Amino acid sequence: MSRQLTQQQILDLITRKGAVNVDVFEKSKAVFGDIKVVLMELEKNIKRNMRDADPRIPVELDDKGRLEVHFKFANDVLVFLMHTNIFTLDASHPLMKSTYVKEDPMRAFCGMIYVYNFLYESVKYNRRDDYGILVARLFVNREGHFFVEGKRKIGVMYNNFSEDIVTPDKLTHWVEALMHFVLEIDMKIPAFGDMEQATLQNIIDSSSQTTIISGKRFGFILPSADEES
Repeated sequence: MSRQLTQQQILDLITRKGAVNVDVFEKSKAVFGDIKVVLMELEKNIKRNMRDADPRIPVELDDKGRLEVHFKFANDVLVFLMHTNIFTLDASHPLMKSTYVKEDPMRAFCGMIYVYNFLYESVKYNRRDDYGILVARLFVNREGHFFVEGKRKIGVMYNNFSEDIVTPDKLTHWVEALMHFVLEIDMKIPAFGDMEQATLQNIIDSSSQTTIISGKRFGFILPSADEES
């Protein structure tokens, strides 16, 4: 009898958590699809305006498949990735104390969509040693409630998990804030001493371009720099 009860408990747990994981993954996939639509609209609108402003400046959406998309503009690339795993908030996380989560702990299970920033030429020339930085993470549960972690103002945009629900307008606002943030950060000239040595392979691999491991200073090269926080 005890063994049957234990097996039933396991079955119930598998059913309950398995269903939550499937629901969260499906919702995350739908939100990622919505982000792609937002990026397509932004690409179209920016390109149309850039034709009059300066047609030389690149603006390009590169859909890498179901779980990855790149948005290239000016000297930057935002890389959006959807994680295949489902996560739950740590017990110490402030949101775990909210009435919303306490009413249903399964609401704490979230999918994660994260965004990295790379330099445009790092991607263009396939400079694999160049650094990118995590700019933001968006967490969404099966009910479409979400919150965002991120650099500076990105991290305080959407942090009311119980009230914030994903909509196209909110996703557009979020993506535009990401673009504005990375466009404000300029690439700094590396110190002369940092460029004193290069291997012949470095030169060959970079097609005779100057071999600098590139990245903006707000976290790419100097994590302790003022721009990082």
